[in-house]
Amino acid sequence: EVKVVEEVKSIIANGHYLGLHFDANFYNVTPKDPWVLLVEKEKEILESVFDAPVHALSFHNPDIGFNWLSVDHEQIAGLYNAYGRTLQKAFTYCSDSNGYWRYLRLAEVLSNPDVERLHVLTHPGWWMEKSMSPRQRVQHIIDDRARSTGERYDRALELGERQNVR
Repeated sequence: EVKVVEEVKSIIANGHYLGLHFDANFYNVTPKDPWVLLVEKEKEILESVFDAPVHALSFHNPDIGFNWLSVDHEQIAGLYNAYGRTLQKAFTYCSDSNGYWRYLRLAEVLSNPDVERLHVLTHPGWWMEKSMSPRQRVQHIIDDRARSTGERYDRALELGERQNVR
């Protein structure tokens, strides 16, 4: 979507790096399959769309299906692996996956003087001004996207001077 591409390009323009969030389950692959070729293909697509290099890789839902957290190579397809051995050993990890803090709560980690290095995974969709359950947040995102898609459709018809039959 144009809006998403523009937002990512803006983030890159502000000095941030591009990473690939690879969903092995989408392809129904395990490490026995040639999955690295799929990573390379997705990397090429991202670099082409955003005209920027991809630097890192993380797995989407790494503990569903095959345990992708066990794929702890430092680099995969030339990308730094967010779950690589060194990072896993040197950093304390916490994530807001599925709308709640998994493994460790961020507040607890930040207040722990023994934690020197922190690897935090956050998802912008979970953070809203109004407090709601994870499922309610997902529904809010779905509804917002549906509304946006409808508005884009209406604008396209208007720009094309076409009838909008309702």
